[in-house]
Amino acid sequence: MAHSAHEGNRLLPGLALDQHDRLCCAYYKHGWLTRDYIMYVKLFASIYQGTLRGKSHSLLVFTNLLAHCDKTGDVDMHPRAIADEVGLTVEEVTAALAELEAPDPESRSPEENGRRIIRLDDHRAWGWRVVNYVKYRAIRDEADRREQNRMAQAAWRERNKPRKPASASVSQRKPESAQAEAEAEEEAKEREEVVVRGVQRGEIAPARKRAVAPSCPSEVDQQVWSDWLALRKAKKAPVTATVVRSAIAEAAKAGMTLESFLRVWCARGSQGLQADWLKPHERGGNASEPAWRTEQRERMQQFAPFSHAKRPPAAEPSEIINANAKRLD
Repeated sequence: MAHSAHEGNRLLPGLALDQHDRLCCAYYKHGWLTRDYIMYVKLFASIYQGTLRGKSHSLLVFTNLLAHCDKTGDVDMHPRAIADEVGLTVEEVTAALAELEAPDPESRSPEENGRRIIRLDDHRAWGWRVVNYVKYRAIRDEADRREQNRMAQAAWRERNKPRKPASASVSQRKPESAQAEAEAEEEAKEREEVVVRGVQRGEIAPARKRAVAPSCPSEVDQQVWSDWLALRKAKKAPVTATVVRSAIAEAAKAGMTLESFLRVWCARGSQGLQADWLKPHERGGNASEPAWRTEQRERMQQFAPFSHAKRPPAAEPSEIINANAKRLD
């Protein structure tokens, strides 16, 4: 669709678009035209989801005011000028302005009792300040910065896609970003989505679940069990059902309870412990010799029951003394 040379030129009527653009650039370059006077606005969808929903005149007038606001939210326009721009009568514009000035108990914002605009001056009936303009502009600027940073990051990654050899001493510096944290969260989310898609397609094996450590046996004190678990963790050794069964077997081989065996284990501070490694004083008073030695001694007594029996001592010869009785009168 062709456009005429003067179509869309609202800032300086009478100039063609190319002349208008060159003139605006020159004015802006020399500081004669600032950003505060290049009027535009980014609308939020919430404006159509509040109490103005379905009220076309009020919405039309409100968006016109937003388009003409300066950076502080002030708009100094007469209702007749607004009527000329939006195509409504002055009466319709005045009624819409009255509704925007009225308190709104259902408004999302408590400022000014829900009023959307307030008068700049009390002595005149025109000129307003949009109550929440600065608040929503900050949200808009934050979104713009995020988008600019995202585009800068994407351009940087595109430029540095071919990786240089490891021997290269020159490194590219990543551009600074005011939203580095937000970008890092976005990239982490993208990586997570890639992993999820890979698992669903069967390209990536799902992560294994950690094995749950066995619970504390009933014959072991909870504190002893906790100390032993902490020791295994410090040694970076797993605690599995197989490890617990081996500890029970070694404790039985040493003639000790599992709790006593674990106490000695914690006192030693070693990664592993076997019954043959225990010293006599570590086994306790009820196990002064190794189990294998006790078993060997009992077998020897069965095959040679009298080998260890002591012989009775030989009787010493008795001394015989002959004595004759003699009467003493």
